[in-house]
Amino acid sequence: MIASEMMKKLISNKNSRGLIVLLMLFVLIFTMTACGNKNEAGEDALGGTGDAAMDEVLLKAVENLKDVSSLSYDMEMDMSMEVMGAAFDTLMSMDCKQIMSPVKMEILGTADMGTMGKMDMMVYAEEENGDLTMYTGMVDEAQGTSWLKQSVEVNSQQIAQYDAANSIELYASSASSIKEVGTEDVDGVKATRFDGIISGDDIGKVVEQSGVESQVGIDGTAELFKDSGNIPFSFWVDVEKEQIIKYEIDMTEVLKVALERAVENEEEGMAGMIGIKKMSTSVKVKGVNDVEDIVIPEEAKANATEITG
Repeated sequence: MIASEMMKKLISNKNSRGLIVLLMLFVLIFTMTACGNKNEAGEDALGGTGDAAMDEVLLKAVENLKDVSSLSYDMEMDMSMEVMGAAFDTLMSMDCKQIMSPVKMEILGTADMGTMGKMDMMVYAEEENGDLTMYTGMVDEAQGTSWLKQSVEVNSQQIAQYDAANSIELYASSASSIKEVGTEDVDGVKATRFDGIISGDDIGKVVEQSGVESQVGIDGTAELFKDSGNIPFSFWVDVEKEQIIKYEIDMTEVLKVALERAVENEEEGMAGMIGIKKMSTSVKVKGVNDVEDIVIPEEAKANATEITG
């Protein structure tokens, strides 16, 4: 009950820097991929030029993604927080299919929230005439599935969070260092592992470019990530097929520092009341160029409530 009141307090206080970081914990995961395009100067979204010293094997695997027409993959997002000693843990497991152009996506997932229960979800997306229509279904065993419909930009945060190919290219091109660390077995495939890091300073640049500061109405929040450490990530490459078959990225430590800074000037007693335990994403590629089509359920098209604005 006390933990719930603390969460309510943060949410009700629009000037709370703690609230801003809570929002950014989720927005960052989304915008890391949404900002993965080059600008006019040829730089990536994190300010680099994509010239990290990549091994030739990894470089070829990343380049091969640009020619992929479709992907199927499993994604897990592990998000864990603690508020007033109470754990708020969510493990999202998703079965994803993606067609690159025109964009089509299917995500069938389950959010396991521990003692708070489980929730099944479905996300479909379809590009038509340059616009992307998203259908999100939330499954209730008693009341059935409720659907929402929304029109978004093709590279929007809402859809980019699930774009495995764009994520891989962004992490690889933005890394300050990448090194080969050995060979491991990934579901029966002999794969070469590469580890790299992205600095907290670069994450601050993502925050600035994402527009989240203007959305919450307070400037300067990107400073929370300055000198906050590094975000480690790993790629596993099937050398024979020259394909990346798995990647992991862990934002836990950098987000811990950002949150601590955000609440240190809060009301007396706020510091230490809320903390990040884990924030990570893992993707396993199941198939390349293996998705022939994705069909949006007629139930979604007929019954979805449209979201505007």
